[in-house]
Amino acid sequence: MIDCRTFYRHFECKDDILRLIIDNITTEYLNLIKEISPTDTYSITKNFFNVCLENSNFINLLYKNNLMYFLLDKFYTNLPIIHAKVRSDEMTQALCHDLDYFLFFHAGGFWSLLLKWVMDGMKKSPNDLAILSSIITNRLI
Repeated sequence: MIDCRTFYRHFECKDDILRLIIDNITTEYLNLIKEISPTDTYSITKNFFNVCLENSNFINLLYKNNLMYFLLDKFYTNLPIIHAKVRSDEMTQALCHDLDYFLFFHAGGFWSLLLKWVMDGMKKSPNDLAILSSIITNRLI
């Protein structure tokens, strides 16, 4: 039998457990991004959704319990890190005063795409979502 007192020495509340799991998933994705150094929307999106698919049970639990906002908070924290790994100097200079708006825009897009995918039962493949994301991104202009 597990001693609950030991559990509560490490975690003050359930939110701490969720944050730890999300941190682990995020680390997995950031390590992947570091390893492959993608520079295009397709690769970034495909790898993102591959990691999400690998962790689909957890993501579905967040959705069913109205806790997806934990992921959105992590998006806002990690997008500057991801952007620093894949950015072009030209884009960074063009957006130097508004980079935070650019990052929030992308965080909202990724999160909304993830949310829609979960709501639809995760039927589309990471490849399908990467193609869709590339089309959407290229047609914004």
